[in-house]
Amino acid sequence: LYTDGATEAKGKKSEMYGIERLKQEFADVHAKSAPRIVDHLTNTITDYAGGRLDDDISFLVVKASESRKAAGKR
Repeated sequence: LYTDGATEAKGKKSEMYGIERLKQEFADVHAKSAPRIVDHLTNTITDYAGGRLDDDISFLVVKASESRKAAGKR
């Protein structure tokens, strides 16, 4: 989950970060731990916006362990 500040962050040409960029970044780091995913996405979007965000950004990343995944398949 994410707030709209993540996708509406504007780059140097006032172009929004957008859902497609966010989806691609998430796909690139989905195997990392939840805290690392949040750090990566936050840093990437902040860098895209030139270090200046007009809105807050928040993420909620939830990962299931392998044992929990197997338990859900009963």
